[in-house]
Amino acid sequence: MVYLDGIVNTPLSCCDELQSGVDVVGFFDVLLISDGGGDMEPMVVMAAKAAEKVGAELLKAHQNRHKIDLQVESKGLAGLVTRLDRYAEELAIATLKKSYPKHSFLGEEFGLQEGQGEDADWCWVIDPLDGTQNFVQGFPHFCISIAVQHKGVTQHGVIYDPVRDELFSATRGGGAMMNQRRIRVGDKTSLQGSGLTVGHPPKVMRNGETQSFAPQHFAALLAVTDAGAQVRRTGSAALDLAYVASGRFDGFFEVDLKPWDIAAGELIVREAGGTVVDCKGGQGSMENGQVIACNMKLLKPLMQTIIPAWGAVAKIGA
Repeated sequence: MVYLDGIVNTPLSCCDELQSGVDVVGFFDVLLISDGGGDMEPMVVMAAKAAEKVGAELLKAHQNRHKIDLQVESKGLAGLVTRLDRYAEELAIATLKKSYPKHSFLGEEFGLQEGQGEDADWCWVIDPLDGTQNFVQGFPHFCISIAVQHKGVTQHGVIYDPVRDELFSATRGGGAMMNQRRIRVGDKTSLQGSGLTVGHPPKVMRNGETQSFAPQHFAALLAVTDAGAQVRRTGSAALDLAYVASGRFDGFFEVDLKPWDIAAGELIVREAGGTVVDCKGGQGSMENGQVIACNMKLLKPLMQTIIPAWGAVAKIGA
């Protein structure tokens, strides 16, 4: 079985390692929900196993980062990528393909791999390492996000934090869990005393020119702070969404996110009783990358505060 040792001790590329025979898990018995909620869906079980398998590799690399050449590269305005990002995505896909060989796969590092026949309507959306900048810096806050969609609608999602060994999961219509215990969003009704987490919009390319929306971003932070909120910036959008779902944060907002950042977390928040909308209050986050997540009662005051401050930022992806 090829694990981190294969990355540390050999010059092979991640693709070479997989082609040479990575031993990946097959399908296994459906796990029982500990609170008596019945059986977890098989696809959630497989997503969890893939996430935990990748997570073990990420944690091992994090703990041995002084021994590893991560081969950090810039993706330009899209941020950083490491050798481990690519390896982790290949490992996740190889694991899932053991049970779903004809499904489609959409990953951050390798894009879309179309499936075959009717099974191609099922698409796994994977971010193998959300929080790459944190990982590179040695900051222990990163995760794996895996969702599966059927004809564009997310049916199941998991987010796994290997540092804390926390697995957030949800099935459409089945509620949300963290380590197999039910979770719910917070109950704040105003920004006063609320805890928010945010993402900084990166520089974006518009009409051939690089634009920064830092002034609008900090205007929004000032607006919510003046309204009484406490603000944090964690560096992982997927975990931010998971933390909103579990009530650790009351709300989250960011723009210019990608489908693999959003897919699992969006479902987990909604199944935990929350809502995820774009800057117009619609359901277009997966298409336009705009995300405002919170409980239903906090949505109006949060949007009324940040949207005017955002200005042109609210048009990103629209």
